[in-house]
Amino acid sequence: MQNIKLGKYISDEGESLSDVETILTKIGIRLRDSSGNFRSMSEVLTEVAGKWKTLNSLEQSATVNAIAGKVDARTYGNIWGFA
Repeated sequence: MQNIKLGKYISDEGESLSDVETILTKIGIRLRDSSGNFRSMSEVLTEVAGKWKTLNSLEQSATVNAIAGKVDARTYGNIWGFA
């Protein structure tokens, strides 16, 4: 996700960044502010952490895959308590 701020539309893992925004929007988290600019990733991740326990397993899986990418999803899933 660090590539979003660099202006790329494809992550290092080759995933569309629009997928990240779609997943986050579905769980009620905005990736962009009201002006269309990307919000601070620390703010976004803080919101994800705050909602984490309220998400069902499918939402958790989709969120961790969108944020971390398929390659690192297992690592971050373990850190966030989802394996």
